[in-house]
Amino acid sequence: MAGSASSLIDAHGRRIDYVRLSVTDRCNLRCTYCYINKTNRAMDEQTGRAAVDAVFRSAQRNDFQAVKFKYAGGEATLNFDLVRMLHAHAQTRANETGLQLREVVLSNGVGLTRAMIEFLRDEHIRLMLSLDGIGAAHDAQRVFANGHGSFLAVAHAIDRAIGNGLSPHLSITVT
Repeated sequence: MAGSASSLIDAHGRRIDYVRLSVTDRCNLRCTYCYINKTNRAMDEQTGRAAVDAVFRSAQRNDFQAVKFKYAGGEATLNFDLVRMLHAHAQTRANETGLQLREVVLSNGVGLTRAMIEFLRDEHIRLMLSLDGIGAAHDAQRVFANGHGSFLAVAHAIDRAIGNGLSPHLSITVT
C-alpha cells in the first residue's frame, strides 16, 4: 500500500509498501532456494475477496492514497482466473473508495500465455518476471520438476511480453 505522510510500519520497523496475495502454492518450477511448500492448495474466491476488502478498509482508516497488490504464489499464473477476479473486485473497491489501485503479478514466466499478457497489458497490471541470471546461471537455480533449466522459457516470455506491448520488470534473487 502506498501511504501518505505516515506509512504503516510492521512489527520489525519496516514500511508496508504492498500486500502480497499468494493465490496458490502450486508451482511449475522447483527452484533451489524456494521456501514455498509445493501443494495443490489455492486461495478461494471468498478468501481473496475478504482480503481485498480488508486492505481497502485498512487503507481508508490509515489515510492511504493508494493500495498495491502483488499477486504471487507458488506460481500466480496457475490460478490466473482468481487473479482476474480479484483484480475486478479490487477495481470496484478502488472506485467505491476513491483510492488508487496498483497491481503486479509476480511470475516465473514459464506458463505465461499471450492471453494473460494481453489481459495484464489491457488492465494496466505490471508484470514482474523472475530471472536469476543469463543461461546457465539462471538454470542452476530455477529448474522444472524434471531438472531441466527454465531460462529459455523465461527469455521467450520476456520477448512475448515486450512484443505484445507489456514491459516486464525483472525480479532477481541473489543467493
